[in-house]
Amino acid sequence: MATPDDLGSSLLGRRADSWRRIWWYAASAGALIGALIGNGSDIAPVTPSSPYLKRAGLFWFLAALGIFLVVVVVGPGGRDRAQKMGRERRGITGSPEEVESEVGVVAADDWRCSEVGAAALRAGGHAVDAAVAAALCLGVVHPVSSGIGGGAFMVVRSADSGEAVAIDSRETAPIAASKGQY
Repeated sequence: MATPDDLGSSLLGRRADSWRRIWWYAASAGALIGALIGNGSDIAPVTPSSPYLKRAGLFWFLAALGIFLVVVVVGPGGRDRAQKMGRERRGITGSPEEVESEVGVVAADDWRCSEVGAAALRAGGHAVDAAVAAALCLGVVHPVSSGIGGGAFMVVRSADSGEAVAIDSRETAPIAASKGQY
């Protein structure tokens, strides 16, 4: 029996190979379905009103629906589309985005939040304003991994003295917590 990889290549490239592979799977599924519900000689004849025919019709409808969904979802570019949609859902754009600001630098997990922080700087805010704005944005864009009440680390440099201060505001357990609690 031929496999999808035995179908050969085409001058049309990868897309044609993907379609061949899909059609091979669809034909294989159709052959399997036909073998499973086929009318053998030891089975009573099928009449239009028999429950067997009604079940077979439902089965064929569900099989056709399944094949259609496979073709649409796994078809050419389907995997790429699904990966791209997954990246967009997580806020990953696939390539680094550059956010420009003349007054400072803001780095966040999502470029949109970097832009929010940079906008706070452009509006006359200072580094802590930008950090809070970016953190609030991250709480919206990535609510599972960021938000109010979590820990934070930041380095703030004073414009007047040039001194840099590292702030470790790591979350701490309640005083009544025990080792076995977590």
